[in-house]
Amino acid sequence: MVLTRRRFFSERELRGAHIYDSEGLLYGYVSRIRIGPGSIDLVAVVRAEARSPLPDRSRLVERLRKLGESVADDDPLELLVSRARERGIDIPYTEASTPLELVKGFVPLSEVAAMDIGFVKMGGGAPRRIAVVLLSTPREARYRGSSGRSKPPVPSPSDVSGRLVISRARGLLGAVEEVVFAPGEPGLRVIRGSGGYLSLLRLASELRRRGLREVYEAVAERWDPYRVPRLGLEHLDELREVLRRAGAPEPVEDLLTGSLALEGVEQEDIPWSTVLKVGDAIVVE
Repeated sequence: MVLTRRRFFSERELRGAHIYDSEGLLYGYVSRIRIGPGSIDLVAVVRAEARSPLPDRSRLVERLRKLGESVADDDPLELLVSRARERGIDIPYTEASTPLELVKGFVPLSEVAAMDIGFVKMGGGAPRRIAVVLLSTPREARYRGSSGRSKPPVPSPSDVSGRLVISRARGLLGAVEEVVFAPGEPGLRVIRGSGGYLSLLRLASELRRRGLREVYEAVAERWDPYRVPRLGLEHLDELREVLRRAGAPEPVEDLLTGSLALEGVEQEDIPWSTVLKVGDAIVVE
């Protein structure tokens, strides 16, 4: 008897994974794994953004310098605010997006049909490493009070381009590049990479071109682009945090897009007859 090798994932690898129900609808994201006496659950969260005030550093520095205060470029915001209050300066504020995560539900491991991690490029955006979980139940459809969406008789490019394709049997197949055709049947051309990277040299050049010296120095302090010319996609979240802390303009994805690339690109054509559901993702056999 031939045993099929199953792939297992750690909690760290699954954290942040997109959870899709059996209808292909996005249910939420994996926050952590909860292990109880007799059960294992994925803790699913939804993400929202709340607008919160944040001191405007550039305007604050300008006001301090007008009063003759010596302000260094690397002075922390906390220090600037303290000095401004000592001088009786009104603190200027700007709005910044603060991500919020709210627990949506607990998904039993027994309700999971497939898990996978891959490198894809969705909807003309930047390449990214993405983890997905496919459920065996229409959990999000029930949450929305919907019976789900019927599969269209033929694929419309506007409905499918850039969407993830997840197989119940094989996991993440990739993202739809385009609609293709064979005798008697349309299909979906799906692209997936075996890996990906960010060119730190290209990013450094872009930061210098935009005059973002402080941001460039913050990135170079963490990863010298001449010693580490390529950065694995698993470090992207840390890089985004470095960019934000250094005051990079939002959205920081605009700085990264031109520096990202897929490696080992593979192409597969999926017959439309094997498509089961078309939702936020496409579910196939």
